[in-house]
Amino acid sequence: MSKINSKAFITDNFLLNSKEAATLYHDYAKDMPIIDYHNHLLPKQIAENKPIKNITDVWLSGDHYKWRAMRTNGVDENDITGDASSDTKFEKWAETVPYTLRNPLFHWTQLELKRYFDIDQNCNNGRTKVIIDDSEIGIVYQVSKNGRILSTGPGTGNDLTLKINSSLLNPGTNDLSLEKRNNWGDRKFKLLDQLSINMIETPVIEYDSDNNELSTVMQDGLQWYKNDEEIVGATDSKITPDDLTAEYYVTVSSTLCSITSNILIPEELLALPDELIGKLQIYPNPVNNIINVSAVNEIEDIAIYNLFGQQVLRLAVNSRDTSLDISNLKTGAYIVYVSINNSMKNFKIVKK
Repeated sequence: MSKINSKAFITDNFLLNSKEAATLYHDYAKDMPIIDYHNHLLPKQIAENKPIKNITDVWLSGDHYKWRAMRTNGVDENDITGDASSDTKFEKWAETVPYTLRNPLFHWTQLELKRYFDIDQNCNNGRTKVIIDDSEIGIVYQVSKNGRILSTGPGTGNDLTLKINSSLLNPGTNDLSLEKRNNWGDRKFKLLDQLSINMIETPVIEYDSDNNELSTVMQDGLQWYKNDEEIVGATDSKITPDDLTAEYYVTVSSTLCSITSNILIPEELLALPDELIGKLQIYPNPVNNIINVSAVNEIEDIAIYNLFGQQVLRLAVNSRDTSLDISNLKTGAYIVYVSINNSMKNFKIVKK
């Protein structure tokens, strides 16, 4: 059986691919003072300790890398560097983040959410709403979590909707505070109510090649997609793909937001028959420069990926054995995919 899934990759050992690396970082480097603080803020702002209005201000007010990604994603310039509200700019960046996968922007965004806000959920454009009945004119309302402001807005005399980007909340139960202040006299925010919002987790899908079945452990609010088109009636936790070369994913929706799973192409995950797996050899491992691959059947091609999912080497083989020169690869762990008879098997190797 061949299965694949995706889990949160921003952990305490993110990018630390060996025990030695983890020891050097956690025991020695982690608590050292920052010597070269590279960032995309203006040096003047750092020197003057400029107050940051919100996460949009610190993330998007001057980061040309994010601006370029948003433009590539078709975001209107007014929603990037123009007069659009901070809420709109943040939402447009959240819509762009999933498309930056395999780009450092994706990792930076998730890393900052985890390190500074303790948020594990991937940034996306899901929206959570807090509705205040009969809000008062002259009163400012805000929703916060552990002292961090998530959304704010003035009373209108009618119902007021405060929008919260779902990426600022963790899966599971989130305890929030609804606060208010007036525009005169004592302008300090005072607690109005305690809220509890339950966020759905990011779904993960797996492919069972033995039964030709895609599945997720999620049960409710499901909708499957094939090549970005909704599969009519596909709302159960399991489906049978009719095209193994297509891209499949599932969304899980609630009244609060919609979260999208990882994307799978079944053909890329087909397992080799058991009788061939034991006769497929990759050696030596760990390896210095040359790695050997041999099988009883003809090997069609071999691909090597780093742990970020980036292909670093591919070779058409068309023979039962071959040798690969990986001397130009950096030290670390890699995944080797071997294709035989239109099926695939993967191995983890370590480059010394």
